Amino acid sequence: MNCRMDENSKLKNLNKKIMANWCFNRVTFSGSAQAIEQVNNLFKAMAAKEKAEVCGQLPDYIDLPTDEAWGSEYFFEIKQEDNEDNNGCIFHYATKWSPNFEIVLEIADRYRLDFIQEYEELGCLLFGKAIYTNGVFNNIGLEDEDFQKYSYEEATGHWLFENESYENEQDILRILLDRKTADQTAQH
Repeated sequence: MNCRMDENSKLKNLNKKIMANWCFNRVTFSGSAQAIEQVNNLFKAMAAKEKAEVCGQLPDYIDLPTDEAWGSEYFFEIKQEDNEDNNGCIFHYATKWSPNFEIVLEIADRYRLDFIQEYEELGCLLFGKAIYTNGVFNNIGLEDEDFQKYSYEEATGHWLFENESYENEQDILRILLDRKTADQTAQH
């Protein structure tokens, strides 16, 4: 596994000045049982190495040029979610600043898998879902104007959206993303 440690990076001085916002990702791979087992083993090995080395990970077969790597490609805090129906494998992990679509695409192509990658980094107004099926990649993400459609009411501690009160901002974001997904599906 490739490891990312900021103190060994050419960007050492820059990284000391800039703290990454963490983008939270949930990826669900689907495909043949053999490929799912291989990806499970890959992620388990990356998680073990991350824990031992305390640094972000990439699969061994992915080599990024150091001068181009900001660290957003790397997997941090890798956790496997129990998948009761066993039709795939689900992992939660963090990346710096943004989702690592390119790396997940490389993994999917290598093992001939499809995936759905859900992501959020609200400091940068990122909330969305990337879908990769039969070699076709589609990213459906909220836009800046979507985040303007609701507000936080300090007096009540709730979020206001379409004259309804919500305790959780994520509920509103999921509604907006579901609408955007439905709109995109209807257009195709």
